[in-house]
Amino acid sequence: MSVRSVLPHFSFRTTLIILTGFTLSILSCELPQDAVIDNIHLAPAVLSASVTPTVVNTDLINIEPIQLPEDILPITLVASAKLTVASDCVVRYAIFSDRRLDPIAEGELNNIGVFPDISPLDSVFTGDVRFQVQRSFVGNLMLELLAQSSQGVTGTSFVQTILIQRLNQPPVLSNLQAPDTVRTSLQQSFLITVQASDPNGAADIVSVSRITSIMNTYFLNDSGLFGDAIAGDGVFTETVGLTPPPNPGLYQFSFRALDQLNARSNVLLHTIVVLP
Repeated sequence: MSVRSVLPHFSFRTTLIILTGFTLSILSCELPQDAVIDNIHLAPAVLSASVTPTVVNTDLINIEPIQLPEDILPITLVASAKLTVASDCVVRYAIFSDRRLDPIAEGELNNIGVFPDISPLDSVFTGDVRFQVQRSFVGNLMLELLAQSSQGVTGTSFVQTILIQRLNQPPVLSNLQAPDTVRTSLQQSFLITVQASDPNGAADIVSVSRITSIMNTYFLNDSGLFGDAIAGDGVFTETVGLTPPPNPGLYQFSFRALDQLNARSNVLLHTIVVLP
């Protein structure tokens, strides 16, 4: 005798009741149309960002009268990040020499309207990025901006390369003022002035000197003393004495300036005739 399965037989009314109950059970699992989707766990991402400056010339940073390779230099950048989700978030920054290593500096941007942030509680976070480098360092650093929710959820970050370089430029001498002729019988001294400037800043000038034909060196000053009219105005002055009086004749002098990296300026020449 063979055995075969027999499907249960339901009346039309019973089938309708079963299908109706099944449909209601599916609908009961759907969200109502006015349900609010909680976005608290959405990952905040940096939509756009800016950093200023992205190139730093450390030869423009002077912390001591003389620049030394071992100087530790403070550097400040301004960074701004616009987020896709700004509510209940923070934006952290980190400076890396190598992202496989620990950051050399970390901090946070702000969104409370504290300078340099402009508008509080918007989607833009702004702040100072502060770190230090040794003057001898030349190369690239990486700045990473990372947004994070209060639940620790992070999105895509923004990475900017910061170029640290040394672009020392030599001083420049101009507007040399010196007499063409002096008479030892009529005067005991005379003034020489010369304008000195430096693209890296006036503080980069170490010395302005007058050099004789036999390589004797005399220094001009910008201290407001010893004949100099105004201190710190870039006009260097020397009061040249004529006592005891030099022998009559032609005297040629060269003038040059040195900066903190011993870069030499252009050379100015001047000849003075000494008469009795």
